[in-house]
Amino acid sequence: MSSHIVGVDIGQTAIRAVEARSVRNGPIEVRAYQEAALPDGAVRGGEIVEPTAVATILKKMWVDGKFGTKDVILGMGDQKVVARDLVMPNLSQGEIRDLLPLRVQELIPMPVAEAIIDFYPIAEAASTDEGPAVRGLLVAAYADAVANNVAAVKRAGLQVVDVDFVPFALQRAVGSTGEGVSAIVDVGATTTNVVVSAHGVPDFVRIIPAGSDDATRALVTQLEVPRDQAERLKVAQGLHPEIVPPNDAKSAGIILDVTRELMTSIINTLRYYSSTHDNARVESLVLTGNGARLRGLPAALAQSTGIALVAPAPFARVRLPRTLASFGVSEALRAGTAIGLAMGARA
Repeated sequence: MSSHIVGVDIGQTAIRAVEARSVRNGPIEVRAYQEAALPDGAVRGGEIVEPTAVATILKKMWVDGKFGTKDVILGMGDQKVVARDLVMPNLSQGEIRDLLPLRVQELIPMPVAEAIIDFYPIAEAASTDEGPAVRGLLVAAYADAVANNVAAVKRAGLQVVDVDFVPFALQRAVGSTGEGVSAIVDVGATTTNVVVSAHGVPDFVRIIPAGSDDATRALVTQLEVPRDQAERLKVAQGLHPEIVPPNDAKSAGIILDVTRELMTSIINTLRYYSSTHDNARVESLVLTGNGARLRGLPAALAQSTGIALVAPAPFARVRLPRTLASFGVSEALRAGTAIGLAMGARA
């Protein structure tokens, strides 16, 4: 594997890629960043369903971004991956992996034979009848979805050297590294990742099957308008109905209703974490993802949860070239996952 690596984040509506180079005793150096929109329907629920279209876009991105390597770390998340809390006997990692297929069928929505499963230990747990135990995260992905995505990327002439879990990439890029309990809420187009970490280590992950595109689709359906018009309405209005002209009150109400549903899911997820982890209180929250750009969402989430929001700062953990020195908040919201994937080459 080259010392250069490209983290590739393939979402529902766009692909984002970051080329980085590992530096001994120093921060990762970002060499290039590129993003490109995807045609509607090319990716569904985290799985590439139009591999030719995606491969064509990736090839163009490599030319436009002037990437210096074809080695990539591919992110997997969305609805094709699940994460669950799990307690296992405190054995070697190899022995735990051998046991997993016998223990997890009731925890995952797919047959074990059709899944890629792994276990990430977090901390010692209370002993069970089997002896010492360890608490951790079970991560399971649909094997066919992983294989399809890898094949589509290879079709672009790229070499997939690793497949990484998107929430772990987010923790590397924007998660807290200090003491206490913190959370990341990453709002994508069709899914929202909630990652809670304790003392800088991922402790809990949930993937909510709702995102920023829900409001757009609701506007299209209920107002019977084209998608691009619905998207413009959502961006212009956000969660500020008081500034919306009277003739746009219906669209403002639709955006509010859909966004409230998403916020309720986020709040319930954070409450569930607290109730199942010794009433641990989330002390800070990073709101990121392209969907976090919705006007009024940060303030509404902070007010609803009572948790202090921290701006995502993935560029603070890497060294940027002068060509990317102008990157700001908008890029930080969109690029975090790809940066975290590239950082994973040294994790």
